[in-house]
Amino acid sequence: MLSPEEYRERLNERLTVIHRRDAVPTTTDALLLAAFLEKADTACELGAGGGLISLLAAARGRIGHGDLVEREAVLHALAVRNIRENGLEGRLTAHLADVREFDAGRRYEAVFANPPYRRAGEGRPAAAPLLDVARFERAGTIGDFCAAAARLLSPTGSVSLVFPTARRDDLWQALRAADLHPTEAVTVFPYPEGVPRLFLVRAGRIPRALCERTLTLTRDKNDRRPTEAAEALYRDGVLLT
Repeated sequence: MLSPEEYRERLNERLTVIHRRDAVPTTTDALLLAAFLEKADTACELGAGGGLISLLAAARGRIGHGDLVEREAVLHALAVRNIRENGLEGRLTAHLADVREFDAGRRYEAVFANPPYRRAGEGRPAAAPLLDVARFERAGTIGDFCAAAARLLSPTGSVSLVFPTARRDDLWQALRAADLHPTEAVTVFPYPEGVPRLFLVRAGRIPRALCERTLTLTRDKNDRRPTEAAEALYRDGVLLT
């Protein structure tokens, strides 16, 4: 049974997710990151919220077993319910923990996160506490997320993140401080020649040449029909660049 603060969303033929009205809904950012993930037997999501990204990745066979780390008790409980209701208890496990302290005693082939985008001291706080902690770096900066990812990552594993282009330099600095090296980046444009708002990045312990690609979501500034790439993302969870 759902509480008045909750609602269900049918994502595809396999997944139905429970959301809270006072928390982050399904976003293009989350769909992009889920599609960006490489296949891995073991994975860890930092700041998982209700578990949307891990649910998508598991249902599509991108991860074998995943640990979800969430600090907010109400969102952790929601992730547990979403895992159970979608029959993924054997593959996903939600942990109530701070990403800065979490250690499951194992290392992962893939670590990923959709971390808060805004610095703690900028802008007006969100009206709902769960939205506020998701948007602002109240419980961990991008540096903290990168340090946690590096601590949990296997020697040959990869870290995948979605982050605003306006803070690209902050992310690059955080990755360097964690001794992680960007290997792939996808810049997301709202329409051709528009100003990109988001980018996806993959990084690892081994330095390699950076491969940069782009993805465009709508056909034109005045024609907001989805591009072929956007249709593939929303329909099939595939990232075409």
